[in-house]
Amino acid sequence: MKRPQPTAPRKRKSQKAKSDLANQIGGTMSKFSNVVRSAVLAAIVIIAAFLCGLKLLEIQIADGGKYLAMTKSTHTVTQDIEAARGKIADSTGKILNTNELDCSVALQKSSLEAGTENEIIYRILTVLLEKGEEWNESLPITKTQPYQFEKDRENAVDSLKSRMNLGVYATVDNCMNALYENYKISDKYEEPMRRYIAGVRYEMELKGFNYQNKYVVASGISSDTVLELKELSNLMPGMEISEGWNRVYLDGTTAPHIRGTVGAISAEKYAELKSAGYKVDDIIGTSGIELAFEDVLRGERGTREITRNSDGVKISDEIIQEPQAGNSVMLTIDSKFQNMVEQIVQYHMDFLHSPYYTTAMDEKHRGTETEVGSAVVLDVKDGSVLAMVTLPSYDINDLVENYGKVLNAKNSPLLNRAITARAPRSRR
Repeated sequence: MKRPQPTAPRKRKSQKAKSDLANQIGGTMSKFSNVVRSAVLAAIVIIAAFLCGLKLLEIQIADGGKYLAMTKSTHTVTQDIEAARGKIADSTGKILNTNELDCSVALQKSSLEAGTENEIIYRILTVLLEKGEEWNESLPITKTQPYQFEKDRENAVDSLKSRMNLGVYATVDNCMNALYENYKISDKYEEPMRRYIAGVRYEMELKGFNYQNKYVVASGISSDTVLELKELSNLMPGMEISEGWNRVYLDGTTAPHIRGTVGAISAEKYAELKSAGYKVDDIIGTSGIELAFEDVLRGERGTREITRNSDGVKISDEIIQEPQAGNSVMLTIDSKFQNMVEQIVQYHMDFLHSPYYTTAMDEKHRGTETEVGSAVVLDVKDGSVLAMVTLPSYDINDLVENYGKVLNAKNSPLLNRAITARAPRSRR
């Protein structure tokens, strides 16, 4: 008799087959998922590498010069940008005191290679001489041979000897040799060029030439000279052309005492105004309205920041603060009326000296020796000054060019008798 066959094992086989199939499908799906994940990851890596490559290309090619310069040591200096001074005008708006652009050539220490100073100065002076320009120096030794100490400059000569470590009895030749040796000025430069270079080097020392304080070799140079220097600038590293302002006095004979002038700040005034932002080489009002309204006329200087690498190559040049021009001042006087009153006063003085002035007019014949006079005309409504005349007078431009001559002129023309002289007493 045959035994019946059990059925349970078949079911187990069927379940096992299904399980094996599921495992195969799951394994396939897992492999596919891994492939997709790997592909996405690879794509991300490729894209990131591509972007990094683009950035590296930009750094190496587009900004290569910039970053190369930054890898070297840099030096940043700040320079002042002079602000234009406010103008002075009469009551009609006629400009009396104003400014004109002043071009100058200067040496900048941050880009001047040590040991090349004499050669750069030589090249600059060569251009200045060809163009008939003058330069700044105060060496108390004549510029032509035979060299001599300049007259009436004993204090400057004593200072020169002291700076050169020479005795009080040192001769001019001793001083010249000391200058050549101290500044290493080779005899390859012929005289008097060698003397010129020595004068500039000595002035640079006096002016405290350093990274923050550039030295102005010459100012007020012509446009032709500026053009020539710019064309040769590649041969003169350390030289720069800068712009500033000069005070100009128009119609210099009109109300010179009222308008006033500007000049270099004195040591005493600098000590007083240093805390207000003034510098030792500033120009300030020294008389008249220029002095009385200094705070109004004076502008606010700007600031320029220059960065160079160790080779003196300029990396950046940025104006971080723009200069602000000063405010202008309008006077209450009218130039035409001022000149008319001056003519009247002068006419009256001339009449007192003439034969037409007789004792019939004044039995004591007073005023025949009069050589000075003054007059003030006021507005009766508000007391403003319409004219202020003092004689003798002067031309402001003559005063600027030759102060000593005007100062020592007959009858003291610098004295404003309208406000400073004692009033005449009547005689009975």
